[in-house]
Amino acid sequence: MTLKKLFLNVLFIAILIIGITTSVAATSKTVLVNIKVTNDYKTAYEILELVNKERTKAGKTKLTMDKDLMETAMLRASEAVIKFSHTRPDGSAWYTAEKKDIGSMGENLAIGFGSTTKVMDAWMKSEGHRANILKDKYRTVGIGVVKYNGSYYWAQFFGEENLNKATSIPKNKTVTRKIKALKENVKDEYNFKIDELKSAETKPNKVTGLKSKKQTTTSITLNWSKASGATGYEIYKYNTSKKKWEKIGTTTKTSYEIKKLKEGTKYKFKVRAYKTVSKKKYYGSYSSELQATTKISNPSKVKGLKAKKQATTSITLNWSKASGATGYEIYKYNTSKKKWEKVGSTTKTSYTVKKLKAGTKYKFKVRAYKTVNKKKYYGSYSSELQTATKTSTPKITSVTTGSKKANLKWKKVSGATGYEIYMATSKNGKYSKVKTITKASTGKYSKTKLKKNKKYYFKIRTYKTVNGKKIYSSYSSVKSIKIK
Repeated sequence: MTLKKLFLNVLFIAILIIGITTSVAATSKTVLVNIKVTNDYKTAYEILELVNKERTKAGKTKLTMDKDLMETAMLRASEAVIKFSHTRPDGSAWYTAEKKDIGSMGENLAIGFGSTTKVMDAWMKSEGHRANILKDKYRTVGIGVVKYNGSYYWAQFFGEENLNKATSIPKNKTVTRKIKALKENVKDEYNFKIDELKSAETKPNKVTGLKSKKQTTTSITLNWSKASGATGYEIYKYNTSKKKWEKIGTTTKTSYEIKKLKEGTKYKFKVRAYKTVSKKKYYGSYSSELQATTKISNPSKVKGLKAKKQATTSITLNWSKASGATGYEIYKYNTSKKKWEKVGSTTKTSYTVKKLKAGTKYKFKVRAYKTVNKKKYYGSYSSELQTATKTSTPKITSVTTGSKKANLKWKKVSGATGYEIYMATSKNGKYSKVKTITKASTGKYSKTKLKKNKKYYFKIRTYKTVNGKKIYSSYSSVKSIKIK
């Protein structure tokens, strides 16, 4: 069960059981009482042995001493000096002494016993105390034994969860505790000296419920539950390089946005409340630490992919810069294996794919990636681009003349869609296209209506059509002929 679902609390004064008392009005003035007590850890562990002896006899699992619960029990035993009740001296409920969630909880209190055997015997003879000691669900316990003015004050604090197992028995020590109490709970019968009673402004409660409300790539928004008595809150972030906590902000609200953070990075935070009285700040306890990580956004989709340049054995691609990209991966479709294969990576927005076949169609796509903490995050693939390499440069094998005409022959070029024939009247003059041949299997052409005894110059080039766009080869060498 959770903290709020089940509580079992039992008082014991000598051999007299007292019921639960009601809280004193919260409007009363709060003071701090300085009480010097001796924490008797040795005796606390003797109680633990007796508790586990009883549980073993009853066939129950032994309890483990929890270090934090033991300190809570020592506090409750000290508070019993001022007010022997399951209502704490400041008017709050007994279970508020423990801030951790340890499941359902139970508390046994006693005063007026001089030995462990006597107090355990009295507890075990009381139905409510015995129920706490032998409860099946309990797995952990904190035992507090303090001595004040020659008298012992006893406390047991039970829970379901063991969060901080005690590994050794601390040495007994005398401590001075500052205990919050409503003024009317501090009676003369306790024999407190006047200098032990000091007026105090109530500190705000510990901040609870700290969580990450929202994360972006560069910010984390925290929120938490309102702390009773708080004027405002201070936010702290752990500096991993300096290995210390640093205050990063203050707010009067119960949320705060931390900005200018690194993408995909884990951070630790804690918050404490403060109350301002007469220009002086009184601080509550720090919240539990919270770990939160900024988000990582994928780079945007690659757009504008096109063939910038084609050669017979290579194609140079380029594209628009993708937002957030560290680099790019280039993929080519393998028609024989019927799958896409990565052919390269670059940090630029262009890439030359080499070792291709002349006059061959290819399909490409590109995606951007972002590297964060040595891990790659990918954007969407670009649209597919279909293009082709240039065909091989054609070669005119012969030029002959007939009556007012020139007869050209060339070797057919593999992969070509067609040919374009160009002519000029001087070798370095202006060449004009005189014919486009759309049959790739054609290897000859005759240019007619030429002038007799005039010299003409010819060159040809192939083209390959891909998606309605022509990709041209280089021009052949120039051949000339004098017309008969």
